[in-house]
Amino acid sequence: MKIITIITHQTVNISKAVVFMVTGYVLLMLSGCASIDRGLMNVSDQISSKDPVTGKREINLTSEKEEIDRATDFTNKMLSSAKQKNIKVDVDLPEWPNVQRVFNSLRKVVHRQHLPWEIHLIENKSFNAFTVGGGKMFVYTGLLRPPHGVISDEELAAVIGHEMAHVSARHASEQQGKLLITALAD
Repeated sequence: MKIITIITHQTVNISKAVVFMVTGYVLLMLSGCASIDRGLMNVSDQISSKDPVTGKREINLTSEKEEIDRATDFTNKMLSSAKQKNIKVDVDLPEWPNVQRVFNSLRKVVHRQHLPWEIHLIENKSFNAFTVGGGKMFVYTGLLRPPHGVISDEELAAVIGHEMAHVSARHASEQQGKLLITALAD
């Protein structure tokens, strides 16, 4: 049997036995790849979880309990710090009843219902809302006040819903895991 190689443009004689052995080896390796793939999938299942919304696999190095504990700790520190600095929060602000009302209506339909959902309003001129995961969210009054603040309940619902989506997809803890992996790689 003759095989012409493209690179060297030489004709090489290869016996049928060698072709048979190479073919057998390749088939053996391919079947081995399938078992290796299954093994890797088993490992992946152990270190990843399914996204509660999309069902896709995600690598998240933080358990849900750790996510909630970290978010609760951060929330307590942030609220305590604001109060020590005489920054108004939640019930001390005129926008609070509206924020709480819109939040409560969205909370009824959010993914991950079992989380200890909270929203906090903080006196701050920044045009921002954010989450720290674990069901904890923050809105700054700058987002709600003229001249550029959200005006309607629908706009506020879009902002809060966006933050709830981040919590549902576990973006805060996923980002923390990525930062950890990056730090370990350096």
